[in-house]
Amino acid sequence: MIDNLSNGRIDISFASGWNIHDFLISNVEFENRYDFMFAQIKEVKRLWEGEPIIYKNKEDRKVELFIYPPPVQKKLPTWITSTGNKKTFY
Repeated sequence: MIDNLSNGRIDISFASGWNIHDFLISNVEFENRYDFMFAQIKEVKRLWEGEPIIYKNKEDRKVELFIYPPPVQKKLPTWITSTGNKKTFY
């Protein structure tokens, strides 16, 4: 929505989380946070470019996710927030 309201003038930054308590209610282990973050960035970019992603819900039914309204920008400009860890410089 913000992309539409700004006429395509947004970027987004992702961060892995750096405190072990950031993952208390997550199913991702703290040690795997970078791999998980980069995988999720790929999914966000796919959604942004109009490709729906299919997940299974708790009842094992397929649910198709997509972005609406469609973004103005064809590609999402992304940044990685880094606090100095080499894994966030790619």
